Amino acid sequence: MNISQLPILADGRVQYIVKGIRTHEESGGEHTWILVTISILAVVLAVAIHFYVRHRSLLRRSDPRGLFRELCKAHRLNFRQRTLMRSIVRAKKLNDPCALFLDSRLWMIEPAAAPQLCNPKTVRQMRHLQQVLFSDPPKHS
Repeated sequence: MNISQLPILADGRVQYIVKGIRTHEESGGEHTWILVTISILAVVLAVAIHFYVRHRSLLRRSDPRGLFRELCKAHRLNFRQRTLMRSIVRAKKLNDPCALFLDSRLWMIEPAAAPQLCNPKTVRQMRHLQQVLFSDPPKHS
C-alpha cells in the first residue's frame, strides 16, 4: 500500500460510512413517522371512544326506556320483576314506564284491561314488588 492511495481508501471508507448513516436515517425516519401516526391514531380513537360512551350514557338517561332500565338496575330488579313491570306498562298504556317507580296508584289493574295480571300468583308478585319499591329503606344505625 502506497501513501498516495490512502486518501482514496479513506474517501471510500467515508463514503461507505456516510451511505450507512443515510440509510439508517432514512429507515429511522420511516419508523418515526409510523410511531407518530400510530400515536396520533391512538389518541383520536381514545377521544372518540370517550365521547361515544358519554353520548350513550346521556342518551340512556334522556330516553324513557333507557331510564327505566337504569332504574331497574339501581333497584336490583330481577328478570321476572322487570317483565312484570313491563306488563303493567303495556296494560296501562303508559308512555313513560318510569312512572311506575313514582306512583303506586298505577299498580292498580282492572281485570278487564289485563286479565293475565289478575291471577292470584301475579297479584302476589305485584304486591311484593310494590313493597320493595315503595317501602322505606332500612335504617342503618
